[in-house]
Amino acid sequence: MFADVLAVAAGGAIGSSLRFLVTLAAATALGLGAAGTIAVNVLGCLLIGGLAEATILGTSMPDRLQLAIRVGLLGGLTTFSTFGYEAVVFAEKDGFGPAAAYVTTNLVLGIGAVCLGIFGIRALYT
Repeated sequence: MFADVLAVAAGGAIGSSLRFLVTLAAATALGLGAAGTIAVNVLGCLLIGGLAEATILGTSMPDRLQLAIRVGLLGGLTTFSTFGYEAVVFAEKDGFGPAAAYVTTNLVLGIGAVCLGIFGIRALYT
């Protein structure tokens, strides 16, 4: 178990560092940090989709390495990759309706939580 935690931590350190560097590069090159966020979200989705499909098709990869990449590296890079993967799995298993509800719920609650956090702090400090 502890070795699994270390694998996730190591992957997370790499993923978080990559996210920082990509966002910094996008902000420097384009003057827009949000482009970096989009880039890491899309890259994370591409990588988790490829990793998941390779695993399903029988590509052998040790469980600890999968943890390091999927949970650690991609989780540090972006949690959007997991969200994207889960939405596709929902659609394949349960159909479009449950998948759309999952996506909508995440977006509405996530953006709502961001607003609540912003306005809650503003209320405390203004």
